[in-house]
Amino acid sequence: MNNLVVNSVLDNAYSNFFGFTYSEVYEMLEYYNMTDKEKELKEWYDGYIFGNEEIYNPWSVISYIAKGCIPQAYWVNTGKNEILGDVLSIATEDITQKLYALLQGECVIARIDQNVVYKSLSEEPENIYSLLLVTGYLKVLKKELQADGSYLCEVSIPNKEIAAVYKNEILSHLLQIGAIKRTTANKIAESIYANDLGKMQDAITEYIDKTISFYDAGTEGFYHGLLLGLVSLTDTQYKIKSNRESGDGRYDISLIPRNKKYSGIIIELKSKGGLNEAELEKLSETALEQINSNRYSTEMEKDGITNILKMGIAFSGKKMEIKTQTF
Repeated sequence: MNNLVVNSVLDNAYSNFFGFTYSEVYEMLEYYNMTDKEKELKEWYDGYIFGNEEIYNPWSVISYIAKGCIPQAYWVNTGKNEILGDVLSIATEDITQKLYALLQGECVIARIDQNVVYKSLSEEPENIYSLLLVTGYLKVLKKELQADGSYLCEVSIPNKEIAAVYKNEILSHLLQIGAIKRTTANKIAESIYANDLGKMQDAITEYIDKTISFYDAGTEGFYHGLLLGLVSLTDTQYKIKSNRESGDGRYDISLIPRNKKYSGIIIELKSKGGLNEAELEKLSETALEQINSNRYSTEMEKDGITNILKMGIAFSGKKMEIKTQTF
């Protein structure tokens, strides 16, 4: 027993035996006369790649069909997700930004070491991507073998089910460390449901104020990451985009409503140290003006969204100022 061969999710051997393949899932849908649910099931539970084989989560597929095709995160109920909590507790600013980028449906580049062990997480935070991959929280889109035996990979979140797990764990982490209160999270959800822009602004102001008081204030990228963490809680109602082109430039954050009964939201951030209150207010006005002068609302207007909340947010250390405008 001293010549064992280990096959990981990156290897082709036995790759189609650890979940349902597409043909198996479609056969099941045909049997239960549910082929019209193929697209939804794929979005929620497909996306895993073992070797070169596309794999569906078997437990979730069975649960989805047994529950009458109600899409939700069934995998989260099969066990705790402590690994995500551990990742968030030791994440550097770069890792945090990458995690939020993943939540927005983007891909990131990561080094994957198949021999990494769990206890190395605190010693080398960059190992989190290897652990997230082997535990099912990431999938590999492209891989390139390196001289040391590791892989340089392009990774993303597999599907909507895992995105929901990320979102819940990020909220739980923020609640646990005191960076956000349950009342604030509820206020955000209620303001979106009621399309109450004033309440939305109050909730965002409350969140940022509490969060900046909790953390040491940092760069504009730091504030950007905090806000992405907040708006990731709204991805059921919004398509969230970050640093994308629209009009004559690139906005910071855009929340495009999935249903036109909600308002669109465009956020531009500015950060500069050592500002007094008047200077901070002026900087927030500059951020708001940038949204208008660069026509960042063009993308939403083309989609027929006419009610748009524009937010210019300025930071200086732990101080913040928000200027808003509705269109």
